[in-house]
Amino acid sequence: MLNGIVNVRVVIAASRPLALASGAFALVGLGGYAFSIEDLYRPIEGGPASHPMTLLVVLLLTMAVTTRSKRGGMAAAVAALAICLLRVFPAIPQDYFEALTPFGAIVRNELALGQKNAMGVNTAFMLLLISLAALSGRSRQTKRSQTLAFLSLAFPSVAITGYAYDLPKFYGQMSLSTLTMGIPLGLAVAGMTANRGMLRAVLSPHITGRISRIQIFLGLLVPFAIGYLLIKTVGHIGDTSMFGVFVIVVSWFIIFLVSFASVIHERVDHARRLHERLLERSASIDPLTGLFNRRKFDVLCQQEEARFCRSGQPLSLIVLDIDHFKRVNDTGGHPVGDFVLKTVARLLGDHVRSVDAVGRLGGEEFAILLPNTDESGVVYKAESLRRLIESLHFDPWSGHDGQITASFGCATLMKEETVPAIFERADAALYSAKEKGRNQVILSASVQETDTGQAQEPLEEVKSGER
Repeated sequence: MLNGIVNVRVVIAASRPLALASGAFALVGLGGYAFSIEDLYRPIEGGPASHPMTLLVVLLLTMAVTTRSKRGGMAAAVAALAICLLRVFPAIPQDYFEALTPFGAIVRNELALGQKNAMGVNTAFMLLLISLAALSGRSRQTKRSQTLAFLSLAFPSVAITGYAYDLPKFYGQMSLSTLTMGIPLGLAVAGMTANRGMLRAVLSPHITGRISRIQIFLGLLVPFAIGYLLIKTVGHIGDTSMFGVFVIVVSWFIIFLVSFASVIHERVDHARRLHERLLERSASIDPLTGLFNRRKFDVLCQQEEARFCRSGQPLSLIVLDIDHFKRVNDTGGHPVGDFVLKTVARLLGDHVRSVDAVGRLGGEEFAILLPNTDESGVVYKAESLRRLIESLHFDPWSGHDGQITASFGCATLMKEETVPAIFERADAALYSAKEKGRNQVILSASVQETDTGQAQEPLEEVKSGER
């Protein structure tokens, strides 16, 4: 799941740079008009030029993607949409469009010389779809935004095919610089909503997402390569435009088919992953208290033991048992007993560090694993928890039957000692606390050796509670 989050974050983060790159291209093109450098807005001699209004709309859409203000972004997208509508709808007199066009004298002069310089219908529709996609994205209409953004990419893909196969009908009035701006701009708008919808499914780190990305890549590469080979080998037999149509139709059919399939697969796989997480949780969490169960706690102990062997950092264990819990159950009933267990469990969970692990070993017995904690630290923590438990008030139990208390046994892992050994020492300290009157903390000290080399019983340091 982490890889999926990284993929989505990378795509969202890349949206602004992609849009800024398109905006930079547009500024360069406008600079070409301002300083009469034709190559900056007409990259191919005798080919189409990027119309000033095209460059202006690209700048507006760059603002729509990059601005932090929602209102500012939507205003820029609306302005871009209005310009595109002026060009697309024949019912609107083109005089308005021409009147708004910057550097109009240069455009009219080039048209008079027979050069191509216009916002073609393909360019206008591409930018119109990107404008609508940006508005939808700002309005949190994810599916609509992504669909419109991907549809907008169809126009530059047709133009690329035209330039690659030398089919002027395919690129029309769309210059090479215009499609170079349109593709990253469309991807940027789509990437704005990468954390939801179809794009999230395609970016999934799971098998469905990986398969989708491979299929999309091959769906673009293979038809393009086949079409290119057909053009070069048998293109002389007649009109080659049909090969371009073949490439475009097949490529986009595959893209939409794979994208739709990835959404379905992701839903199925998401349900499976959710079920697996629920199973994993039920296998590792105590259902009554929400703490780790004995099985999971043992696994965590083994992991921390391995870390202790590598780093040598101290590792301590607390084992605690609620005093006279049988009397609580017998007198108050199991509902009261369960309430006491859940309350104590919540207290333990709320008063340990994020690196500590709290588990219920069974019945009224709990354990806490404390990495990077030495003997003085574990005693301090245990005594703090003992006082907190002693201060709890359980109505009506505390009023009639006394306070709830707990006994604590503590131990710190020694060199060449194993987790079972530290459990034995902590249990021994806990039993000692019970024998000495309960409601206290006892630390099991290190094992000492006699002159004969045989281990003696652990030394015990006692911290008595207030009874």
